Amino acid sequence: MVKVRLLIVGIVFGFVTFSASHAFAEEIPEHYLPAGPTGSGGAGVASANDDDAIWTNPAGIARVRKARSKTGTRTKIPNLILGANSNSKTFYGSIQGAGDSTIEDLAANADSLGSKPFWVRAAMFPVTLVSLAPSSPAAFGIYMNSVTSAFIDSAAPSDAQVTAISDIGGVITLGQTNASNRLSSAIQIRPVYRYSLENTIPSNDLSSRSALQHHFTSLANKATAIAIDVGVMYTMADYWFPTFGLALLNAPLQCKSDYLNPFSEKRQDICGTKFAGDFGSPDAMSTIDPADIRAGFAITPRFGRDVTTRISLDVHHYAVASGSKYYGLPGIETGKLFHAGIEIFKGSPLQPPPYSLRLGTNQGFFTYGVEGRIGYMSIAFTSYGQDISARTSRKEDRRSLLSLSGEF
Repeated sequence: MVKVRLLIVGIVFGFVTFSASHAFAEEIPEHYLPAGPTGSGGAGVASANDDDAIWTNPAGIARVRKARSKTGTRTKIPNLILGANSNSKTFYGSIQGAGDSTIEDLAANADSLGSKPFWVRAAMFPVTLVSLAPSSPAAFGIYMNSVTSAFIDSAAPSDAQVTAISDIGGVITLGQTNASNRLSSAIQIRPVYRYSLENTIPSNDLSSRSALQHHFTSLANKATAIAIDVGVMYTMADYWFPTFGLALLNAPLQCKSDYLNPFSEKRQDICGTKFAGDFGSPDAMSTIDPADIRAGFAITPRFGRDVTTRISLDVHHYAVASGSKYYGLPGIETGKLFHAGIEIFKGSPLQPPPYSLRLGTNQGFFTYGVEGRIGYMSIAFTSYGQDISARTSRKEDRRSLLSLSGEF
């Protein structure tokens, strides 16, 4: 018999003790999602202008300051992000109401558990942005990103799909810009250690601390990699004119043979950031971060002296084939590649706004976010829809992110 609180403790224990993280088995893998751009539909390739640029387009670190400004530093601590999906509460409530029922009885009688996952996220990214010279911006930071999920299929309630991937790494970003700041580029290095579990375990084991520990010990992957990202941005005239951006995240330095692509449902040679180490689950999706080719367009019209908008349109995860090798994941439905958003804020587009509102669409699902600054502190809230289906028929998982940071 399984007690309610033991199940939740078991899931959380696996998350906290082992720093687990998740890329749900059928959703497009993302190595890090900052709260701000996610509120704008995930679009940020051509509008990146703060530390979030590291995760959307590294060239955007040159847009943090005004052109020809003096050298200086900007540090954000702790840059904390906490997240959960709306179904987590339903998942917990269903278990709580089940009392001493077994997991099998629970999943068979609760549709909410048989069709929806439990998902949580915790991340931290202390970072310093510095101008080594007027034309040479740089960024240095460390990051921890952990997401975990549990899913019980009502068709097979005796088994639970648990996915947990935790990254601990560093970021070194070196940029270059011309005197007008209209053309900027950057390259960055991200060494990362990954601890992950992506497997199916008996549902009853979710309630057992010792059973969870055994699964993590015997099935978890412990691996390292060095990722390379590059990006470029070009503004046609000044900040209110169109800006174009290109970025390549997870440059294809190595390839993984016979990778099981959930979108094409084929084993293929996928190139990107390949991990090496001790693999308890060699077929796990997280053994490689596929190359992510991105292109974006942004424009920043102003309405009067105080109100500014930033409109962005992106294409992410564009796949390119070369012989039998693929740079990116082929087979992703076209509609899932597009991201669009608008940010509305007060003040100069070259300065951090005191508050802003973001709206957008991510993989066809509505997103929104708000951000405000009080003194040195900033807080942001984002809600977005994530497609967790590998097929044309989409399935939304509604998720929320809360970000808190101090800027010095």
